[in-house]
Amino acid sequence: MAIVIPPGIEPQIAARLSTGRYENVHEVLDRALTLLEEHEDLLERNRLLEIGHAQLQAGESIPYSQELRAELRASARARAQRGETPSPDVMAQVGGA
Repeated sequence: MAIVIPPGIEPQIAARLSTGRYENVHEVLDRALTLLEEHEDLLERNRLLEIGHAQLQAGESIPYSQELRAELRASARARAQRGETPSPDVMAQVGGA
């Protein structure tokens, strides 16, 4: 794939290369795209938090109880037995993120 880099961005890439942190343009672009993806993920999480906050303010919460926990665990086990993949939104992150 051929990519044309706009003239206004070339100095920014050159500046990153001159620091020695990146060996080539590919590394700079890879890092930039990684950060863009992280930023977009953060925006989506913030959007979901705003929805949750609005629901809490409107009294649309479900009180936590041991019974609810047991129902959720049973439901998760049943989905796992059916081979369903859990949403990453509800899975614990490995490695501390």
